[in-house]
Amino acid sequence: MLRYLCRPTADQFDDLLFEEYYSFYVVEKSRRVSAAGACFVDDRDREGLSTKYVYRRAKGALHVARMEQPSLRDNIELRALTAVLRMKPGRTFAQLRSHEGVVYGTFLECAEAMGIDLGDDQHRQILREAINPDVAAWRAYDAGEVEEPPMMTNPGSCHALRRLLVSLMIAAGSDSGDGPALAEEFFEYLTMDLPHTGAWDNDALPAGEDPNLADYKWQLLVEELAKLMFAEREDLTDYGFDNVAEASDADLKRDEVGKHSSRRHTSTAHRRRIPDSANATALAV
Repeated sequence: MLRYLCRPTADQFDDLLFEEYYSFYVVEKSRRVSAAGACFVDDRDREGLSTKYVYRRAKGALHVARMEQPSLRDNIELRALTAVLRMKPGRTFAQLRSHEGVVYGTFLECAEAMGIDLGDDQHRQILREAINPDVAAWRAYDAGEVEEPPMMTNPGSCHALRRLLVSLMIAAGSDSGDGPALAEEFFEYLTMDLPHTGAWDNDALPAGEDPNLADYKWQLLVEELAKLMFAEREDLTDYGFDNVAEASDADLKRDEVGKHSSRRHTSTAHRRRIPDSANATALAV
């Protein structure tokens, strides 16, 4: 872990969060013979590690960096460390364990002092990354600087986002109970594609000139999540959802056929998938 905390001593690197640093900069083992832009030397001898050379990534070549997510069942101190890394910059463990001038003995104590909820927060962050990896955009939304949340980077990946939500719920276990809250928070992103799928039935829409489609979309969302749960031999009702229609193998087979059929008419850009589990993508540096 020490090698990931190392970074050049220049002031511009002081306030960068862990993921921002590896998103905006590339770390290489040797100095480039010829390269545009400045080269920063990351002298790791102080940690007994080899020297690395740091370059700003080319404009438009932003790299999405993500730490491997520990399961909710893993060591709680490790989960506290990854949560703190998302919230504050730091070059040493002591800096990361400090908050408002107090250096805490453990990352868990520091996380609690910072008000970090280790139960729900890491899953919210994973879903946010999948929707839009722009950390600054989410931060501006949380601070009330903008009214609208960030747009979904790939609107064609709603189905993959639903699969990711199911994977997170299974990883947390049925006792967690955070599934419905996450589904409500990210409802618009999870249901963006439903009006364009075979599940959408215009005859079942609420009556009126300006019908409220939220209830109908929620019903379809729950049905989709139930099918994905059934594929994993799990029951969505065990995870805090009500009014769940029973899914079957026939439903899954029909959905799979429809999915393969629609893919033939989908652009390459919309075929990119979001990882299916919290541990699918590890930090690559």
